Amino acid sequence: MHQKGCYQMCLTDWNMRNLPTGDTVDMLLQEWATNQLTGATDIHGSYSFLGFLGEYKVTVNYADRSTVAFMSLPQGAETRQLNIQV
Repeated sequence: MHQKGCYQMCLTDWNMRNLPTGDTVDMLLQEWATNQLTGATDIHGSYSFLGFLGEYKVTVNYADRSTVAFMSLPQGAETRQLNIQV
């Protein structure tokens, strides 16, 4: 069925409720998300993770100190490195 004004694959109906395609997109976005990761650094102070394209907020805690940094994983980039001083 074709809804008036919906010329491409619609994600929601006119009341902003997800259609099956919207449910699929939401499921994929959740699957592809790099949620909160926690872990300890190695003996060299390094921590590695695999992430998807996008912006990341990095929080580092050490003893009673904490610092926050932001990084981006753009398309086509090789391994990214972020140095944080605490």
